[in-house]
Amino acid sequence: MLYDIEVEQARQELLRYASPLPSERVPLFESLDRIAGEDILCPADRPGSAQAAMDGFAVHYDDLQGQNYVRVERVLAGNEYMLSKGSSVPVATGDSLPEGAAAVIPQERVKVAGYIFLPPRLEPGSNIRQPGEDFISGDVIVSAGSPVTPGVIAVLAAYGIKDLAVHRKARVAILSLCSDVVPYYSFPVRGQTRDCNAALLAALVIRDGGQVTALENSGQSGVSEFTQQCEHLLKENDLLITIGMAYSGDSTAMDLFQKAGAKPLFRGARMQPGGHNGGAIWKASPVISLSGNSAACAVGYEVLAAPLIRKLQGGPNGMVTVDAVCINDYPLSTNRSRRFLRGRLVYRHRRWEVEVLPGQKPSMLRSLLACNALIDLPAGHAPVKFGANLSVIALPAGKNS
Repeated sequence: MLYDIEVEQARQELLRYASPLPSERVPLFESLDRIAGEDILCPADRPGSAQAAMDGFAVHYDDLQGQNYVRVERVLAGNEYMLSKGSSVPVATGDSLPEGAAAVIPQERVKVAGYIFLPPRLEPGSNIRQPGEDFISGDVIVSAGSPVTPGVIAVLAAYGIKDLAVHRKARVAILSLCSDVVPYYSFPVRGQTRDCNAALLAALVIRDGGQVTALENSGQSGVSEFTQQCEHLLKENDLLITIGMAYSGDSTAMDLFQKAGAKPLFRGARMQPGGHNGGAIWKASPVISLSGNSAACAVGYEVLAAPLIRKLQGGPNGMVTVDAVCINDYPLSTNRSRRFLRGRLVYRHRRWEVEVLPGQKPSMLRSLLACNALIDLPAGHAPVKFGANLSVIALPAGKNS
């Protein structure tokens, strides 16, 4: 087991035991924001034939060579028609054009009285969508390992594709090891507190596309009961995250895991808050131990658990970092540890700007209200000043951000 390692090393220790989960076929609309499990190719050209690019009238090639007017033919919907010189037919946007059509005259540019008068300078191909103009048969719609976006769904729908293979959602169990917490919907008595950390982690897992299957508490259970509970949770899940007992004297979460037979990977990462996080492997499944302090729990999740969940679901597991200008002061005490301050990142005035949010104590929730970034300060960093250039980790956005 490794002790007090760099955050990046701790993350890699967990990632090297993770592989993308198997694919499953889901209905088209359920695939949004999931990661494609296979390449999907265009089965045909789009459009498959010449189409009108707007409402108007289709005219013959020979009538583009100086003809002043042509008669309007009425064709019943669904009937095929061969366009000849001196005639035109009305078409709507997206209609397949009759054989012989060389251009479409926009409806607003003609006067109709049984005949239409042709505007000057109408080029062959005007206002026509050519076959294969959008996609050619065999073009890649979405590649394996890429996210399914609304645009991907639109193209799949255009080809009548009703379902597709995507990587399965990561199933995550959350287990609180704190004896003094009760479910968030309960009424605590003296000496108890509501479990906001489990709710926090559940929301973050859902944000990252995962599926929360259990929110449990181990209470004062011994090693045997703890082992049985964890084995039950990991039997149906891909990841177990524990809260609390990250650092509690002689008995820590990592001690419990080790006694229960798990393979410890690391204990402690060089970061604040959350420096006592740990990681283990339990019968091929990853386990992450996070702090019981709310802000530390959130930071630990973002730098350790979130990349792991993304990898399990077939997505990228790196961290998105930008350089940003700080827009306020923060009286930071000199610290030997690397610090992750919670911040609010915005792009304005042609640059990234970040605000250090209030409530930076590890136990406080306030900084999480507007947090969408972690300000990454190296060990020994001086107090943060207005206008300072800082390295910032941009956190994934929620669906309504």
